[in-house]
Amino acid sequence: MFSYYEEMLRLAKEQSFPSFTTLQENTFRSKDTYDEDKDLFIIGETSSGKTLIPLLLYLFSVKQAQNQQTEYPKMLFVVPYRALAAQKKKEMESFYRHLNLTIVQSTGEFRQDDELIQQANVHIAVVITEKVYKYAAREMSFLSKYDFLVLDEIGLINNSERGVRLDFILAWANYQRVLNNKPRIIALETPFFDWDAYIESYQFTAFKSTERPVALKETQIIYTNGGIISVNGEQSFLYPIRRLTRKNYNSMKEKHGEVGSPCSYNNDDFCPYVNPCRVDRTLVCPNANKPCPYQFEFAEDDQRNTFHYILLKICRDSICRFF
Repeated sequence: MFSYYEEMLRLAKEQSFPSFTTLQENTFRSKDTYDEDKDLFIIGETSSGKTLIPLLLYLFSVKQAQNQQTEYPKMLFVVPYRALAAQKKKEMESFYRHLNLTIVQSTGEFRQDDELIQQANVHIAVVITEKVYKYAAREMSFLSKYDFLVLDEIGLINNSERGVRLDFILAWANYQRVLNNKPRIIALETPFFDWDAYIESYQFTAFKSTERPVALKETQIIYTNGGIISVNGEQSFLYPIRRLTRKNYNSMKEKHGEVGSPCSYNNDDFCPYVNPCRVDRTLVCPNANKPCPYQFEFAEDDQRNTFHYILLKICRDSICRFF
């Protein structure tokens, strides 16, 4: 007899996941998970493997479409931050690398595929909350053009400023679900809030685990608009760094000459930001014969915000180790 669970485990192993976390195990062993009429609310701690659940369900649907020689399903993946949108797109491109899928993102900076997203002429669209709200408000049927709607970090629904947009998206999606049986809604969040009212109101099938597979570590980060001042913790991927766009760097250089600061090891020496030892952590400072503690890099236009830069670094490290 065909086992959905065994098929999911097989697909996970093909993607280098040898086993399931407790949350994934509970979800993939439930028959409701494979019932397309059921919407899912996945509640788990950080690193519990929430994201893998919708990604595997989508992959499973693609495999079914291949077998039946039908059109591939479409997934709208909603995230709250621009940095997460970029990372999720890269993550999915890697996860679905063996498939010929059109995967795009849409944020304030990335707009070139907006028309394709609104027409659902893509397989996977990773879009920030505000733009999904705008598209759905403009065209009520927009959400039903997609087979899957994944709401990542739906906890922001409780944010006084941004939460109302998520509330509307969820309500509109539920309305389209009743009318058109699409999209299938999969909400992802941590257990910090009592989600029972939402689960009951929208008739979600909920899966919850409070297990934290990876111990939580605290890191104190002090930063400004110009970069990270200090990092107090064991995170090797985060370190003090000065960040400037090339435009700002060139403007400062034009006004003041060479751009830099005193050497971290010898305050008598002026150290240009573009010195090799400041832009390459594998090199050592000639004054101290050890790596410079205060690095420099040119900031990309879509990563100028230091908070988003830090968030992106954390996401990349977490996904590389735990995804």
